[in-house]
Amino acid sequence: AAPDLAQPRVIRLSHGTSGKPLFWIHTLVDGGMGLLPYRETARMLDDIALSYGIAEGTRTFGFINELARCHVEKIREAQPEGPYRLAGFCFGGNLAAEIACQLVLGGAEVELLVLLESTAPGLKHPASAWLKPSTWSRVATRLPARASNLLQRDSATALRRLRMKQRAAASGVDQWINKPGNTAIPDIRGVLDIDQLDEASQARATRHWEALHVHKPRLPQVGRLVLIKAEAEGWLPRHPTLGWQSPQPFEIHSVPGSHEEFLRNHSAKDVAEVMRRILEA
Repeated sequence: AAPDLAQPRVIRLSHGTSGKPLFWIHTLVDGGMGLLPYRETARMLDDIALSYGIAEGTRTFGFINELARCHVEKIREAQPEGPYRLAGFCFGGNLAAEIACQLVLGGAEVELLVLLESTAPGLKHPASAWLKPSTWSRVATRLPARASNLLQRDSATALRRLRMKQRAAASGVDQWINKPGNTAIPDIRGVLDIDQLDEASQARATRHWEALHVHKPRLPQVGRLVLIKAEAEGWLPRHPTLGWQSPQPFEIHSVPGSHEEFLRNHSAKDVAEVMRRILEA
């Protein structure tokens, strides 16, 4: 029977025949049904892991826990019994955390949860951070490299990036000038380039982005809790665990590059090397 394209579904990402299953959870806006960022890294782990991607469907979900519940069903169809191993980049990391929670609450064992450059929703820098001289010193230090990187892009891409940065700045200012406790959701177009998507995909991505930012993140007790993050920081220093809180200790690893470069080009190899050490431990 033809697959139901409306629902998330399991897709093999590697051709390996050995190792335990490893489920990569789809991102929010990327090619290949949200699985494109993982393909190269998964290929490099062929000999030690059976990599499966949980692909995004065309259905729109109102809440992250609803989306995670559907993913749990698909994971259990592919692997009826635990222990389970999960990994997710950015939005996919937030979704993987909720999937892990639901698996554990359902009586299953999650032996590994890997958050790949994934920030917990709700993490914000106080407006006062921009009043510190050290912040502007960081900006001055990083600005030449940022400008050089932008100038290396073609004009259309550079213009889209500038518009994204403009939206991000406007969204940040809007949040800061509101009262304390403001729960305004950041503008998705200040973070992700969704203008290249069709109208239905834009609407779905926007709704899932909103669902993420009203979601209360939680982490279950798992065998190993791992965070792999990019070394490059933004204009402000980042939280050591990217806002995640757990009573169990994190294993934290860093790889060269920025969030935008993560799992792309040489970063795929860097992440694969870290993942190999984790999976072989």
